[in-house]
Amino acid sequence: MPTPHPQSEALEVANGITKAGRYVNDATCLVRALAGQMMLARRGFSTELKIGVAITSAKKLDAHAWIVYDNRVIIGLVPNLERYAVMPISDITALHV
Repeated sequence: MPTPHPQSEALEVANGITKAGRYVNDATCLVRALAGQMMLARRGFSTELKIGVAITSAKKLDAHAWIVYDNRVIIGLVPNLERYAVMPISDITALHV
């Protein structure tokens, strides 16, 4: 049996998180991103958690979280992602939950 390509395994985990999140009432983008990052880290994948903020046309603050792996958004991809200003955050993969 051939060994799966690392990127396809990471995408499989990301797709599972996205699908499961549809069935959990409080699965916000942050919850999905954190769950995905932890699951991927346990499998040896190095990812980046991004949290961004933007001002809506109604002058409200909007925030979004997503995961980047191999220079590609794998969890939390939304239209116009570039509108979010990415906030600097510390590396949460060092946390053991």
